[in-house]
Amino acid sequence: MLRKYSSYSIPTVVPMVREEESGGDSKVLKYLKGWTAFNILQLLGPIFLAYCKPSTLATQTLPGGSDIHMRSQGHVAMMMLIVKVSLLLNFSCRPLHAVHLITSLASVVSLSLELGLYKALPANTTNLFSLGLAVINVVLWAVFWRSLSQPEEPVVRKGPRKLFAKHYMEGNAFGMEDIETEKSRRSKDKRI
Repeated sequence: MLRKYSSYSIPTVVPMVREEESGGDSKVLKYLKGWTAFNILQLLGPIFLAYCKPSTLATQTLPGGSDIHMRSQGHVAMMMLIVKVSLLLNFSCRPLHAVHLITSLASVVSLSLELGLYKALPANTTNLFSLGLAVINVVLWAVFWRSLSQPEEPVVRKGPRKLFAKHYMEGNAFGMEDIETEKSRRSKDKRI
């Protein structure tokens, strides 16, 4: 595909590569990126409430909790947000996937212990929703860990690449008559 960027440009050579040969993201990776973006949006709410309105967050998640406890929950949510944003920005980094899986697993274990064993948190909708999202995160990354941890296979082309070149300056350097005379002069030079 040739593109003309301006009326005067350098001669360009653009390889003709199809989109499926360019090694784009698979559908699984796109879904995982979308899920990560959804989790980032979900984390913004508790972070905002923890830092701006901790008493509101205390009534929703931990009745009777003090503002300092809610801010500490905000710090945990902020760390998860940093991990998820880092993962989304550099999705091909396998160590970040491992860090994300470990932090999500720690979140599941801590939330389930606080809800079930210690009974420190009430089993209300907010806490169960947070636990559900963390469980889904762990399950998704555990199921797709093999496809995320395998190195990407190089794209094998079926034949030689076709290159197309077009010189945009040629029309500006010569008039149409000059081009015809130059062509005839070159053909005469080849005969000699």
